[in-house]
Amino acid sequence: MASDRIGETAANLVAVPPYEVVNTTTDRLLLEPTVTQNIHNVPANEPLIASIKENGIKNPFLAMKSWYPIAGSQRLRAVQIIKQTDSNFNLDVIVHRYLEDWWNCYYLWSDKKFRDDAIAIWFQMQEAVFKSKFYKHEVDSDGTKMTEYEDLGEKLKWNHDRDNSNSGSIDSDLPNNRVDELLQEQRIDFKVSGRDFLVKCLNPDHEDSNPSMRVDQVTGVFNCFACGFKGNVFKHFGAAANYLEIKRQRLKESINEKRSASIGFEFPRGFVPYIGNWRGIQPETYKHFDAFMHHETQFNGRLVFPVRDITGKVVAFNGRHMTMTEIPKYLIYPPQAKLPLYPSAVKPIKGRVILVEGIFDMINLFDKGLPNAICCFGTKNIDEDKLSILKMQNVEGVDIIFDGDTAGQDAAEALKILTDKVGLTSRNINLGQHMDPGALAETQVQKLRERLYSS
Repeated sequence: MASDRIGETAANLVAVPPYEVVNTTTDRLLLEPTVTQNIHNVPANEPLIASIKENGIKNPFLAMKSWYPIAGSQRLRAVQIIKQTDSNFNLDVIVHRYLEDWWNCYYLWSDKKFRDDAIAIWFQMQEAVFKSKFYKHEVDSDGTKMTEYEDLGEKLKWNHDRDNSNSGSIDSDLPNNRVDELLQEQRIDFKVSGRDFLVKCLNPDHEDSNPSMRVDQVTGVFNCFACGFKGNVFKHFGAAANYLEIKRQRLKESINEKRSASIGFEFPRGFVPYIGNWRGIQPETYKHFDAFMHHETQFNGRLVFPVRDITGKVVAFNGRHMTMTEIPKYLIYPPQAKLPLYPSAVKPIKGRVILVEGIFDMINLFDKGLPNAICCFGTKNIDEDKLSILKMQNVEGVDIIFDGDTAGQDAAEALKILTDKVGLTSRNINLGQHMDPGALAETQVQKLRERLYSS
């Protein structure tokens, strides 16, 4: 049973103030100042949003005489968010509305702390009684009790209030049994690679010096592409998987994909443009790529870059932590974003671009004299469609600069096959195992430019 509901017998023993039952609409409720005031800091609850879109709102609301919602804030916030992209979204709902603001009687006490505590307890008790009496545990299309979405939201809301965060982000308050947290508990280093975490193989018989195991960020399913070792990290380490969390993440992925495909993402409220010269990169270069920092989101302590597609729409954010110890080093939001080659609008030199793996490989080359550099966010994140967009921008050839180790060079040779398919010429530029394009000095970059484009 949810923590905000009690048994029916106990509920019947609690005095409930007189109320009226009002048939109204969500549009009508969202016009009330007390409603908008109450819900503006409620964290976004993506599973609830998806459920309301598909199933509507079944259970009634509980409100004060002033329409201040006691039960239903999350649902109203969900509708408010839906209306940002669908202004016509409006639902018929039922509201149990108290005839008087009965909690005012507590102002008879002069002790402010006692008064505030008493009012909070009164609200919580009335909400628990109301939900116990009137909430029906109807299920959505795939069998999940719709009240479970609000139970999850209550946890998010309390964590949100506890941390005094206004980010409105569901990501900052995720349950504890996530894949990344399990890996951290087991002291396993990992980095984000597309939809997966990349780790050293968990097979005790495989000495994996170059991480070759991919772990699904949500389900924990893993597969080593070197030795074939497969499994699930929750089962492997004897930890319980949270199936509601997995479902919530999948719903969230779907919502984020649809949002990214339609209008893109906005910069987080309160972001601060980065004007420093971290890693020897000029401030003007960071400004060119709209780099910023944000201290109240999951990007705290990270240097963040908006990733735009060919239309200029922001489809993701890439945050690089500014210490060498934080895991993961790079954080992509949303986690399952489909990343284009970056930057998408290219500036060829003599009809050619340089393709590197990481964002700082690209930025360092750009900063020091090679503005035709683009990155792929990992060698697995390249396909014919992305290369075809280069050809549409009058690119004739690709100079590939991947890591000098065996994995990097194998990926470079595989990429040459792809470039041939789309009609692009390619060259594999091997800097050597100990040369990183993200660490080249300006003189080295200039020599590289002369080597590639002087003739």
